Amino acid sequence: MREETGEGREERAGKMEDLKKKRGTGEEERKGRKREGGEEEAKREGKEGETKREGEKEEEDKGEGRKVEKEKGGEGEFKGRKRAKDEGAADSAFACEAQRKREQSRRAFDLQAATYDEDMKGAHARSLYPHVLSALRECAAALAAGADGDASASCRQTTRIPYDSHPACSPHTPRILHVSRSLRPLHPPCDSHALGDSGAPCDSRDSHALGDSGTPCDSRAPHALSRPLRILDMGCGTGALAQQVLEAFPSCELSGVDLSARMLSCAAARLGSRARLACADSERLPFPDGLFDLVYCNDAFHHYPDPHRAAFQAWRVLAAGGAFVIGDCWQPAPARALMNAFMKHSSEGDVRIYSESELRAILSPWFPRVEWRRVGFRSCLAIAVK
Repeated sequence: MREETGEGREERAGKMEDLKKKRGTGEEERKGRKREGGEEEAKREGKEGETKREGEKEEEDKGEGRKVEKEKGGEGEFKGRKRAKDEGAADSAFACEAQRKREQSRRAFDLQAATYDEDMKGAHARSLYPHVLSALRECAAALAAGADGDASASCRQTTRIPYDSHPACSPHTPRILHVSRSLRPLHPPCDSHALGDSGAPCDSRDSHALGDSGTPCDSRAPHALSRPLRILDMGCGTGALAQQVLEAFPSCELSGVDLSARMLSCAAARLGSRARLACADSERLPFPDGLFDLVYCNDAFHHYPDPHRAAFQAWRVLAAGGAFVIGDCWQPAPARALMNAFMKHSSEGDVRIYSESELRAILSPWFPRVEWRRVGFRSCLAIAVK
């Protein structure tokens, strides 16, 4: 075996060293690549994990949002049901209270019927007879002229009527404070009754619209009085005022309603066959639409538990151009507030004394024109034209 020389060994050792270095470098490169790959994989896994966590968080937030929304929806639904329940309970309570007041009125007037025309209980009503009668004459004259219930200058103004020598009215018994909720119009007043600048209806479809000459535009006007006047007494009582109405309008067709059977018995004895009488509630009149030319209510409006419905009923049974005349009690603001506060203790079915603005607010949803007049210190008169 040939011996290697020193140079050969050195050369072979150098090659081995170079080979080791190359192997070491490759190993380092492989380790480096592996390390770099691991870092990239770790980064990729980290990104994927982060994306997954973000997705989970987003889903969790969405789920929480849906839960909150569901809770809010449930709360809103609960509040809606509670509100509807409360409104239903309020309606039921109002209906019970209204019925109670009607029964109180009926019992009180049944007891007062025999002496109502002479004693102090009917003094205030009697003091209003001439004023209600005067207003009915004005409105009837306007209807005869086809002027939509506003013929005289006095009817076109809000005036204060001086108190005359009729029996002094006595202070009313303290009564209940109770104002019904507004009744939304079931059948809003027709556009044909809208008023123009002249005070006459603007729509030519209204049978009472006036032409330039002041005569009715429509020859079909029902209030040219080619037939007898049809008049309704809401709360006719003993028929004392109805008797005066029959004397003022001998050819009229008069009807009367009242809750008190004993009052109606007195009225029937007084009026005989000259009037049609019915035991009925003024808030539910048993008559067809547009039957009457004039409706009046004397000293009874403050007894109605739902005055808005009573006003609607008067509007409903009136023909176009007809008028609703109200005579009722009135007091200045301080005295009215005191009286209304004590009304809750009444046992006679009284509900409320109304101010001018309150009475206008009750009538104006139905009647386009409302006149209000003060009568002395304790009374008022309102004329509402359909």
